[in-house]
Amino acid sequence: CTVNYQGQVWKVCLVYSAKLVTAVLGNTVKLQGMIKGSTPITVKWMKDSKMLRDDDPNMKMVFENGVVSLSITTVAISHGGKYSCQAENEAGQQKCEAILTVQEPARIVEPAESISVTAGDSAALECTVSGSPDLKVKWFKDGKEIISGRKYKMTLKDNIATLKILTAEKGDTSEYKMEVANKVGKDQCTCSVTVLGWLLVSATFEIS
Repeated sequence: CTVNYQGQVWKVCLVYSAKLVTAVLGNTVKLQGMIKGSTPITVKWMKDSKMLRDDDPNMKMVFENGVVSLSITTVAISHGGKYSCQAENEAGQQKCEAILTVQEPARIVEPAESISVTAGDSAALECTVSGSPDLKVKWFKDGKEIISGRKYKMTLKDNIATLKILTAEKGDTSEYKMEVANKVGKDQCTCSVTVLGWLLVSATFEIS
């Protein structure tokens, strides 16, 4: 924006340091700008066109030495949106806007449970995950990453990560690890699969 000279009064000029801001869920974020103009200057903050109150303990609004800032101490998903700062003096007003995007780290909501399966049957490990896109899931057996193919099938649908063993064998008995990650975090869980052998029962009958 520009500074206009009107008589002996400078019109306010407000410039944000950033137009697009990304914050991690649970962290602290600060929106900051610079204001120039003749005093007194009144500053107002709005989110999605609604006025922000200064009695919110989770938010702190400061205007000192030409620097205006809005700090959020513990970022929640609901804090995402369009923020605007309006500065005004007797010569006029200026408004600048910034978009705050909140990213949720990848995490495990419900870990996979250990299971037992009979040799020859199929088996599935399921884990519920959450987090901002794009979520990437990896499965490991004995420390080695599992690749989808004839033996294993991996899916991620509706935040449920699934590893399916198509035909279980004794060699599938092991500890398995699932790892979910996105740009701002990752989480993991472990479980075990026990493959049971066939139970053969034989009987002889004598007729007397």
